[in-house]
Amino acid sequence: METNTLTSLAKLDGYQTMGVSTITGSNVIQSLQLPTGWNLQVAVRELKGLYIVEGFAQGVAKAYLSQILIYSKDDKTLLADIQVPHGTDYTRHTAASYITDELTNYICRACEKTGETYDIQQIKNNVIRLVDDCYFHESYDAALTWAKGVGIF
Repeated sequence: METNTLTSLAKLDGYQTMGVSTITGSNVIQSLQLPTGWNLQVAVRELKGLYIVEGFAQGVAKAYLSQILIYSKDDKTLLADIQVPHGTDYTRHTAASYITDELTNYICRACEKTGETYDIQQIKNNVIRLVDDCYFHESYDAALTWAKGVGIF
């Protein structure tokens, strides 16, 4: 999926979700079924004042990540356009890793441009915590519910 296609599909103002993807856990806002059986999807997650827009292709038992866009929620400024290498399997861990690296690098570059002092490890740790919560909070909740239900604690 090309950047301009993904950008035009990502109508972020009052977006209407078509449902939650069972593969990605994100809110699908656009979907196109191809004759080959592949389903091209655009999905969005919200991350503390940011929109994370993912483009991916979903097959019967496989999904490929194609692109990630990061927008400011306030003014819809595009902060990052992450071109994912062709053939990258979609996993939440993969998407979260790309986002963590991009946001960490972006924040550090912004600090350098403005002369701000920064601790790259502190920035990375904080970004990891936020992205991790965005991508995995429901899984953590489910794991805790299960653990309590079977008497682990």
